Amino acid sequence: MPKAKKENYDYALLSKYFRVDETSPSGVSWIESPKGRFINSHAGYKAKPPKGRITYWRVRLGNKGLFAHRIICTLLYGNIPEDRVVDHIDGNGLNNSVDNLRVVPVAINSRNVRLPKDKAEKTEVFGVSKVYQKQKGKIYEYFRANYKGQNGVYQKQFSIEKLGEEMAFFLALCWRVHWLQEDGTFTEGHGNAR
Repeated sequence: MPKAKKENYDYALLSKYFRVDETSPSGVSWIESPKGRFINSHAGYKAKPPKGRITYWRVRLGNKGLFAHRIICTLLYGNIPEDRVVDHIDGNGLNNSVDNLRVVPVAINSRNVRLPKDKAEKTEVFGVSKVYQKQKGKIYEYFRANYKGQNGVYQKQFSIEKLGEEMAFFLALCWRVHWLQEDGTFTEGHGNAR
């Protein structure tokens, strides 16, 4: 399971320099910067983590780049436990509106990841993909359901040729929901289009 970010977002330090500001594009404004250069001005710049595909607002404090969404939640709710992360409910890393942010366990945040555009065109349900596979000159189409449990990742394929498109999709969705319910991690967002 992925680890939560280990950066120290200390409430006492952050509240000295920043305030939550819904008029700021990043959602954060300076009260005063450490060297006194920025006073009562919007803070932040857009940045994409090296291995990430989502752009976030960041703020530089001294020699550290901090995530604006973590600053906001720390200011609103206090220090964030190490096993928690800040989730952008709509999947947009640039939308730091207070009603779009929530502090959740890493596993919940991972389930709220936006689908890549190529998969979204095939199916809008997270964890169920429509797959086209060419083998020995023949094209196979099937729905693949994925489930990540405590003991690994599981997949099951449902042939469109044998079952028909609607039934294959339905069975893939049911298979995924069954295993999510079994391990108690099923949420209201599962199985809904994004």
